[in-house]
Amino acid sequence: MCSNNSKNGSLENFEITNRLFIKIFSDFNIDANRIYTSGFSGGARLAFAITVVTNKIQGVIACGAGFSASATNLSTDHSFSYAGIIGDEDMNLIEMNSMRVYLSQFNISNSLFTYEMNHKWPSQEQILSAFDWLQLEAYRKGIIPLNNDAIKTSYQNYYNKAIQIENDNKLLYAEEEYKRIIKSFETYYQIDSISNRLSDLSKNKVLIGKKKQLESIYKEETNLSNVFAKRFANDLTKKNKNLKWWTSRVNKLTKEEAKSTILKKKMIRCLLFKVYALAIESAKYGSASNDKDKSIFCYDICMLLYPDYSFLYFEQIENYIDKNDINSALNYVEKLLNSGYKNKSKILNYKAFEILKKK
Repeated sequence: MCSNNSKNGSLENFEITNRLFIKIFSDFNIDANRIYTSGFSGGARLAFAITVVTNKIQGVIACGAGFSASATNLSTDHSFSYAGIIGDEDMNLIEMNSMRVYLSQFNISNSLFTYEMNHKWPSQEQILSAFDWLQLEAYRKGIIPLNNDAIKTSYQNYYNKAIQIENDNKLLYAEEEYKRIIKSFETYYQIDSISNRLSDLSKNKVLIGKKKQLESIYKEETNLSNVFAKRFANDLTKKNKNLKWWTSRVNKLTKEEAKSTILKKKMIRCLLFKVYALAIESAKYGSASNDKDKSIFCYDICMLLYPDYSFLYFEQIENYIDKNDINSALNYVEKLLNSGYKNKSKILNYKAFEILKKK
């Protein structure tokens, strides 16, 4: 079950959730010990917050984000299980890795599933893997009777997946999978062979080198993220906003990406999308949502990062028409067409142009 009117950052989300739960429990026969929450990005933060605040949720599947303000209320009294799903090019990758450490401090059972993707909804297969892990957690906690056949099937699936990943030379992911197998199945099976494989893998020079490189890259990303966040907050308050600094930094990172290692390329993509998210969130929900000049600045940054996103041009066209700056609005129409956009009928029928037709 889900809500169709919740949104990022709104306290009303908790009221919506309460109404949703009342509806569910009144209309369906629900096992109160098998309640799970899930969400993507801001929805993942909400799913986690609901779990922490109510302390009546059995498990969470958090996709693409982790922390929320409610994390400060976490304690060892909580006993939920937490499955995180994240892409290796997701802007919140560092956050999700930190989430794993944070949850472990409170003895919250957790598992992070990392895939080769950016900030997007996981596939059905990826979601089912998280649910499979939560089912194993339900066995472990004694919430449901043990099903030896189901546990054996899960073990074989995890094992085959881990071996395939290692054979594909994706060593970071293979290490993650072997650790998950040991933690999830050591209660049921003798898994010395898995422990030995993990031990051998940990001595692999290529993996050691990748982990060292990642540590350095994560530090660089964190530092650059802070630089961009501070600059953005400062520029947003200025009356005369200027994109020169942003253009220079984005161009520099783009050139650096072209000649970098795979891990560094992924970090730069994460960083650029993090800046995009910062700008788009501010334009849609933050301080810029009610200020046209701030909104224009935010969407200009977004276009600088992703010039192929056609909806950004339409937002700017509408912003300038609202400001009664028709020349600038038409300028963005030209920019949109120059970007390769072909749907001219959509431009002509765009709602914001109704104002122009009346003039």
